[in-house]
Amino acid sequence: MPSLLISILLRHPLLSDFRDKTSLNNQATLSEVSADYVIGSVVGIGDIVPVMSAAGKKIRRTIILEDVDGRRLDLTFWDTWASMWDPYINKREAIEHLVIILQLGKVKYWDGIPAIHNALFGTKIFINRNIPKIAAFKKRVQERDGYEANQVKIELFTPEVKVVSIAEFFHGAINRMVGGIRDSEPDSHCIVYAMIHRIHKEHGWAYTSCKKCNKKVDILHRQNRPPVYVCEEHGTVQPASRFKVIVRVIDKSGSAPLLFFNNNLVKLSRHTAWELIEKYNMDPYEYWPEELDNIVGKKCLFKLFYSEYNMAKNNHTYHCDSFSEDKELINHFKNNFKDTDTDDDDEESSDDLAQSTTKENNATIEDSIDEYDSDMHTASTTRDSTTSLDGSSSKKRKLIIDLDEVKSEPEDNISKTHELVAVKIEPED
Repeated sequence: MPSLLISILLRHPLLSDFRDKTSLNNQATLSEVSADYVIGSVVGIGDIVPVMSAAGKKIRRTIILEDVDGRRLDLTFWDTWASMWDPYINKREAIEHLVIILQLGKVKYWDGIPAIHNALFGTKIFINRNIPKIAAFKKRVQERDGYEANQVKIELFTPEVKVVSIAEFFHGAINRMVGGIRDSEPDSHCIVYAMIHRIHKEHGWAYTSCKKCNKKVDILHRQNRPPVYVCEEHGTVQPASRFKVIVRVIDKSGSAPLLFFNNNLVKLSRHTAWELIEKYNMDPYEYWPEELDNIVGKKCLFKLFYSEYNMAKNNHTYHCDSFSEDKELINHFKNNFKDTDTDDDDEESSDDLAQSTTKENNATIEDSIDEYDSDMHTASTTRDSTTSLDGSSSKKRKLIIDLDEVKSEPEDNISKTHELVAVKIEPED
C-alpha cells in the first residue's frame, strides 16, 4: 500500500478509492486496515477517557491532526500512548508548532468517518523530530495563504459523551410489564422497567471467546506449551474473556430471566471478566466473583428481544439488548406506559385503565399504585419463588407499578427450602 498522507486520507474521492482497495464498501460500519504513515499538525489534545473493555480497564485519548489545507483527522491512542501526551499539555503555550508522523497505525472507519489508532505492535511515532519530512511539512504550512502562528496552537477539549436519546432507546420497542412479555409478537423488542431480583449463578458467569466474533472457542491443551484457542469460524485466534450471566428481573406482574452478555454487564457491574479472572486466578467455572453481586437490587429499563425461538421452543430466557438507569428515560416510560393488549377476563378493567390513563394524560406509575391489591401481590411473590427459567406464566393483570415498593429478597433466603407443615384433620361430626 502506498504511503498515505493525512491530506490523502481526508480527500473524499481518494478515500473512496482507498476503501475499494481495502475491501470496504459503503454499507460497512466498522472496518480496519493499516496505514503506512500519516503526518500533520497537532491542533487538539483530548482529556483521558477511562474505558471498560474485554481486556480490563484501559484509558483512551484523542488527538486531532490538521493537514496543510486545514482538514482534520482523529488519532486515538491507548494506555501508555494516551498518557505520553501529558507533558505536551503542560507546555502547550510554549510550543509554537507541534508536528507528528505516525507510522503503521491502524485505520478504522466508523459510519464512514476514518480515525487512526496505534496498533498493538509495530506502530512508531515521531514528535517534532528534526527530520526532512517534518521540516518540509512545517514549511508548507507556514507558506499557505493567510497563515498565522495561532492557527496551529494546541487546544484542549473534552470528548463528547454519547447520550442515548428517548427516541433512540424506545425506537421499535413496545412498553410491557414483565408478566406481559409473552404476549409480544415474535422477533420484536420489548422494554420493561424492573428490578434485578437475583442472579442464576448455576449457569456460570464467564466464557472464553474469539476476539473477532465473540463466539465460544475450543481450548486445545498441550503438554509444556501454551494452549491453542480454536474458533469454529476463524480457526486459531487470540482469546478474550467475556461475561455471560442470567439474572431474574421482577415487577408486580411477574418475573423473567434475562441473559446479559459482555458489554451490558460491564456497564452494569463496572467490572470486566478479564479483571475478575486475573484477580482470583482460578478457573471461572469453579467460583462466583462476589463483585457481581452488586447488580442485585438495581432498577432499570431493560430492552429485550422476544424471538421466534423463545416462542417455538417455549424457552423464556430473553436476550437483553440494552438497559438504562437514566431518570429521564425511566420517567418517559412511566408517563407514557399503556398496555394495549387485553384478556377476555380482564378486558373491562384494562379498558377502564386505558381510559383513565388517557384522561389523566398518561398518569405516572406512582399514581396508579392504588389499583394494586394484596392477593395479586401474594400470587406474584409465590410465582417468583417457584418458577424456573421458563419465566412467569400466570394470568396477567393490567397494572402500572412502582418498583420502589418492591424489596429485594436476600440471596440466602431464596435457596432455603420451606419447612414442611403438619396438617391436622378434624373428624367429621
